[in-house]
Amino acid sequence: MLAGGDRESCAAVEEEINKVLSKFSNVNDHSQKSLESAISLVEKLQEDLKHQLLEAESGGTEQVLTDGQKSVILESLRKVKDLTSGISSQHKGVHGSVSKVGKVIDKNFVSDFTPVPKSFETAQEINTLNEVICNHFLRQGRLPVAEALIREGKLEFTEEMKQPFIEMHEIIQGLQERRLAPALSWAERNHEALEKQGSALEFNLHKMNFLLLLFSDRPTAQSRNDALNYSKVFQIFSEKFSKGWCY
Repeated sequence: MLAGGDRESCAAVEEEINKVLSKFSNVNDHSQKSLESAISLVEKLQEDLKHQLLEAESGGTEQVLTDGQKSVILESLRKVKDLTSGISSQHKGVHGSVSKVGKVIDKNFVSDFTPVPKSFETAQEINTLNEVICNHFLRQGRLPVAEALIREGKLEFTEEMKQPFIEMHEIIQGLQERRLAPALSWAERNHEALEKQGSALEFNLHKMNFLLLLFSDRPTAQSRNDALNYSKVFQIFSEKFSKGWCY
């Protein structure tokens, strides 16, 4: 629900968001320049030390940092620290701007849930909700989670009620692994129901299984004989799905 006019409320939030986006852009630009400066400073220091080291080696002198070199190193480290501190401070400032957006939204958009009826208060309602969630986990194949919910929520879920979901995911996993036996077993048990619906599912599963046997990764005389023997199963479908088989 809007506290003021629709346009004014949206405009106020949009203005605050634009400020945050602008600040993000400025911080990004400044951080990039600061990092480039820090990298350049470190690279120059590294190059100077390398040059002085080479001079010391060529002159046969001891490789010891002079007070001046130590001073340069400390000054460079201080500058790098100041640059990184500046980036950190700006980053913290952005958090404040983002937080302000939330406050502007709260100010212009009032959450009023008074008309919404309260739900899931009684034991029966909570039990129904748990059952819905449990069914969702079972459909997703997350059996351990569902069983934990059944146990902790003291839900009345028998093995018979869980079995269809378990079988469904065995079939899905089998199809993913090119194992059609679980799907064929289900189709054969439900042959009459599929017949009444005019479904070609059982026929198509047998056809797929036949093709898998025929075109196996390593075809042999035995695998071809197995495919030939398996083809006898199509006799029961010859009248109804002969066109489908030709396809």
